Amino acid sequence: MSAKRYPVGQEIELIIDGYASEGDGVGRSSGAVFFVPGALAGERIKARITEARKNFYRARLTWIEESAPGRRTPPCPLYGECGGCRLQHLSYPEQLVFKERRVRDALERLGGMSPDIVRPIRGMTDPWRYRNKVTFTAGYEKEAPVLGFLRQASRRPVDVPDCLLADEAACDIARAFFRLSRESANGRLTRIVVRHSLASGEYLAVIETKERPLERGKRIAERLMDGRPVLAGVVNAIAPAATGRRVRYAPVAGADTITETLSGIDFTISAGTFFQVNSRQAEALYGRASELVPDGRTARVLDAYCGAGGFALFLARRAESVIGIESDPAAVRDAAENARRNGFANVRFTTGNLEADIGLSPADLRTLTDLVVDPPRRGLGRRFIEECARSSVRRIIYASCDPATLARDCRLLRDKGFTPREVTPFDLFPQTPHVESLALLERM
Repeated sequence: MSAKRYPVGQEIELIIDGYASEGDGVGRSSGAVFFVPGALAGERIKARITEARKNFYRARLTWIEESAPGRRTPPCPLYGECGGCRLQHLSYPEQLVFKERRVRDALERLGGMSPDIVRPIRGMTDPWRYRNKVTFTAGYEKEAPVLGFLRQASRRPVDVPDCLLADEAACDIARAFFRLSRESANGRLTRIVVRHSLASGEYLAVIETKERPLERGKRIAERLMDGRPVLAGVVNAIAPAATGRRVRYAPVAGADTITETLSGIDFTISAGTFFQVNSRQAEALYGRASELVPDGRTARVLDAYCGAGGFALFLARRAESVIGIESDPAAVRDAAENARRNGFANVRFTTGNLEADIGLSPADLRTLTDLVVDPPRRGLGRRFIEECARSSVRRIIYASCDPATLARDCRLLRDKGFTPREVTPFDLFPQTPHVESLALLERM
């Protein structure tokens, strides 16, 4: 029997019985499925249908008849308008429950694994002001210049004077630069990125422009840095006109890097280098990964998608040798500098295209004992997984930002002889539906 069809604009009553992957409440009526942003599991609500698809509907929350115990008033005045957060209406303990369940459900439903391998999620003591990197988009609203984040389901930015996920000084730096650049009639400014080191207290401002360098950039940067000793430097990121070409980074004033320290290891962070946006939770993530590798200087590790060397340098304390591979040459240079400044002689880094294969010679593949992977959201390629099976690797430590692709890849790796032993979720992104996971797989 087919589900009842509803017209757009109709208001319906729903009991929310779960969540979609992005945190929207899910309710059902007469066989039809409804996704309602802002609704919580256990609530009885009214919602107005905004979109009708073949297999589901989207609806806007209009009234809460019975609220869930986990509901709270979002502290951000722009919540619901700004697209940066989606879970501020859910208490933090309940956010952790949602995220851990999301990982369990994906592994069981998509990977065919027992949810019992999922360990308790590791959350934060203080889930606010945690981001060490924040990206502001410049634009216009009714011809007035704005600086903030994209609206929900829109490509237009909403003006954000202060973001509760970012450091207050980072917001001040971004808005001050935006104001100065507008005064200078600089119309090519597209984004302002501010990076922050918790350890040193330094900030690095990265100003993105279209095709050409920042107009009067040095003068603006020096005015910005005057009276802000924590601002270490300003870099101009020049976006190319042609797609497929790399962004060019040009120092404008001051330093072009900052230094973050995690568990006594110093990391050089340049303007475009990938580094986990939550330093406190990155330290916990890297620390747990190093615990999964046997101590005693016997492990020979490959860190694929190594970025600036986060996993590699933590593992270098326990391993005989570590090789890091990354497609971004700038990240490889940062990783090599990080190894040098921390005195790790047992680590080397190289540039490679990991979408095609592991990127090592057959001789190297035969000597590996451990593999660490931290791929992009789309997960591992099939050829990469095939090479894992042909290598001598005994353990795979898989860091993932998407439970669905993690479940898929764990299933594929299991078919190649690797058994998933444990998965630990980490909340690197409080107030959002995103969750990081660290999985351990061992060869059978």
